[in-house]
Amino acid sequence: MSGFRRSWAAALSAAALFWGCRAEPTPVELTLWVWERPDDLRFLEPGEARVAVLIGTLRLQGDQVRAQPRAWPLHVTPGTPVTAVVRIEARPDADLGPGQRALTVDWIEELAARPAFEGLQLDFDAALSQREFYRELLADLRPRFARLSITALASWCFERDWLGELPVDEVVPMLFRMGPQGGGYLRRLEAEGVFPDPTCRGSVGISTDEPLRWRPKAQRLYIFHPRSWTSSDWRAVLASLD
Repeated sequence: MSGFRRSWAAALSAAALFWGCRAEPTPVELTLWVWERPDDLRFLEPGEARVAVLIGTLRLQGDQVRAQPRAWPLHVTPGTPVTAVVRIEARPDADLGPGQRALTVDWIEELAARPAFEGLQLDFDAALSQREFYRELLADLRPRFARLSITALASWCFERDWLGELPVDEVVPMLFRMGPQGGGYLRRLEAEGVFPDPTCRGSVGISTDEPLRWRPKAQRLYIFHPRSWTSSDWRAVLASLD
């Protein structure tokens, strides 16, 4: 077994501890996050998992919006539910005015408004000064998509007056790539059992290369993988969740 495979197997063994000891496990809806790399997911069995694919990144600078559409192919079995994910990155000099917001909406519709997608998920690590822009952007998008989801920094889920007021169907707190304060948030989460903000309790995002000792119960689990998915990788994930 290669060094990567050994470390990957060890990570998956540790990942099994996400689920704790429950006498009656509840079904969890699984979604594979697919980022900017080629992926062939035709190994997924019907009904086994959903897919959330990054279909473009928008970079806000000055009063402009620069779009980078997805460059790599994605193959899925027909009938697999696929959500479009758009990443937003705002430079410090971003205008964040009505004109730039309108451009952002137009680009998101151009990238994501296709029959193949069942909904939209935005990935935007909005700073405090960018939150009003984000709130208004989501309000503009709400009537245009049947399902609207956002990812969330774990720190947001410890606030009381931010996420609950957003017009979205789902908030997915990300318990990986959390930075130097991540350990503190995880310890607090483990001690309290759930996020203080109930908006964050339905879904959670994890990564295969950052296994956690414990995770909160959630109805939907998003799984990030730092490499292109393979059938063996996916089967190992499923085995770790049994």
